[in-house]
Amino acid sequence: TSLPASTIHKLYALAKNHLANHKLSKIKTDNGLQFSSQEFQKFMKTWEIEHVTVSPRYPQANGLAEKAVTAKRLLEKSRAEGNNPYLSILEYRNTPIGYCGSSAQMLMNRRLKSKLPCIEKLLMPKMHKMPVEIQKEITCSRQSQKLQYDKAAKELPELVTGEQVHIQNNINKCWNLATVVRLVSTPRSYWVKAGEKLLKQNCRQILKIRTKLTENIIDNVKGRASEKMEVEQKTIETEQEENKESMELGESPENIIQYKTSRGRIVCRPTKYED
Repeated sequence: TSLPASTIHKLYALAKNHLANHKLSKIKTDNGLQFSSQEFQKFMKTWEIEHVTVSPRYPQANGLAEKAVTAKRLLEKSRAEGNNPYLSILEYRNTPIGYCGSSAQMLMNRRLKSKLPCIEKLLMPKMHKMPVEIQKEITCSRQSQKLQYDKAAKELPELVTGEQVHIQNNINKCWNLATVVRLVSTPRSYWVKAGEKLLKQNCRQILKIRTKLTENIIDNVKGRASEKMEVEQKTIETEQEENKESMELGESPENIIQYKTSRGRIVCRPTKYED
């Protein structure tokens, strides 16, 4: 994929300035054109950096980058209203996150003086939480979020090369026919071929096709299950009639045949029939 030279040079200038101060061994990005281009891949190889792309159209996999969207919208709103963007950034840095205070408190152990009214006592320097405590609270918060998310989540079936599937169109949200080519190194992603196009899709945008063979298998399994339930029900009814006849003849409870339910529970004789 080719991009305008001006866009590439701006990206490289920002990346070189950052990498010169903070050399990284691994970078995680989305699947934008500026990151999936051949020029950027060569740039990563030159700096000996491992480049990993997140699953396509799944922003939850790149939460750190999505946080920057909040700051971007903040600047856009300030520009639209004609306000000073630096005042907006000041209020943003002074806003408490919850489990670890504001970014200003974590950096300088104090709140910043802003245009919002505040008592002088709150502006005094105060020892904040230690980094170990903050990291522990962040980990607990993420685990709690994962626990709530996994309650409604389920494991998606694995796909086989050459399998016919449906993929979702991001524009009209319709499902189109495609063929699985191979698994991608990116988590939960596949290369699929739709017509002449080779696309990278997340499992959430891929739907398995139920063929006639699979439908017949499912119907046969359901049929066998229903037949088994009918046989068990008839067995239970027969045993109940035999027990009733035995009680009418005055047989002792030890001689009465016990029976089990479909779940394997043993049905005991009511105590009112023991006398």
